[in-house]
Amino acid sequence: MGILSGNPKKEPLHYGEAYDIWQFSMAAKGCVSAYRALSYHAGDKEAERDYRRYDQPSGA
Repeated sequence: MGILSGNPKKEPLHYGEAYDIWQFSMAAKGCVSAYRALSYHAGDKEAERDYRRYDQPSGA
């Protein structure tokens, strides 16, 4: 049972898999929030530029 073991419509996510996806999503949102807080409170223009560069979505 799992999303990659067959037809996903016949085999829904296990609660552990759903929890892992939710946990990863919350960690990613926490990283974005931390970078934005750092960029908003950076006193150095060079540090602010570096933080803003990482805050942009990647084109890949």
